[in-house]
Amino acid sequence: MLIPCLSNAKDKGGRTALVEYGNDGNYIATHWLPTKDDARGAADAKFADGYGYDARVLPRKNALLTSSFTGLNNYMRDFGKLTADPEAMKHFGGTMVMWDFHTRQPKKVFQVPGAPLEIRWAWGDKHNYAFTATALGSKLWLRLRGRSRRMAGKEIAPIGDVKGGVLPVDISLSADDKTLFVDCFGDGKCRVFDVSDPQKPKQIYEKHIGQAGQHGVAELGRETALFHQLAPGELGQERRRQRAVPPRLHLGRQRAEAGVRSRFHRAETGSTASHAFWLDETWRTSHHCREQLM
Repeated sequence: MLIPCLSNAKDKGGRTALVEYGNDGNYIATHWLPTKDDARGAADAKFADGYGYDARVLPRKNALLTSSFTGLNNYMRDFGKLTADPEAMKHFGGTMVMWDFHTRQPKKVFQVPGAPLEIRWAWGDKHNYAFTATALGSKLWLRLRGRSRRMAGKEIAPIGDVKGGVLPVDISLSADDKTLFVDCFGDGKCRVFDVSDPQKPKQIYEKHIGQAGQHGVAELGRETALFHQLAPGELGQERRRQRAVPPRLHLGRQRAEAGVRSRFHRAETGSTASHAFWLDETWRTSHHCREQLM
């Protein structure tokens, strides 16, 4: 079990790590994200900031991709007060890291301005790419493995046209890799993109599904619970109701639950991809890793 963390207990800043546990809950190792001062062998460490958030694996390519957000100090602040603090706004991640999944070795740091959050690898067995959305930049980004077998990334589309951005916090990709759902904390809307051509996404629908965010920055992260289910006729899919259920991982908070749930019901979205893994357990007992990471 590999848990991506958000902060650390020493200074409660953004420097963090991946923490590895065995199936019986025993601590195995801590894998710190690279920084400029401690590249850990990663290329392009000049961009490295040591921040973390999501971690997603494409097993058939031995690829682990991580994203970045902010540390505990920022995470627990009121969002309005946070955005009004220029110094605090400097302490957000702007990178993604590609790792060797088997060795847990960081290989390359990518610059992705604006706090990239959720990562979604494509499901198709020949689709070697992943999407992410930047919370502060309100942009969709693509990570694509080309013919050279190297991962490259680029900004591919804006999310919304609202001044100041819409704070996209969760994304879900349909099982056929053609439709991307983006939940936005800033205006309470779910935006739907046609990503049949992953390099040229087109917004095809949007629906208001909840109240715009009025709480702390913590609501932008793992505790955001935007469940949505669009009517089948609204997307022209008479027989296949699309459903997006965001993964959730709560760590180190009262009544915390460690549960990763990212299921696409077979009856609704087709057969399971070859790399579709999920953990469906509830672990309510308080555990702290040796590094005291959040």
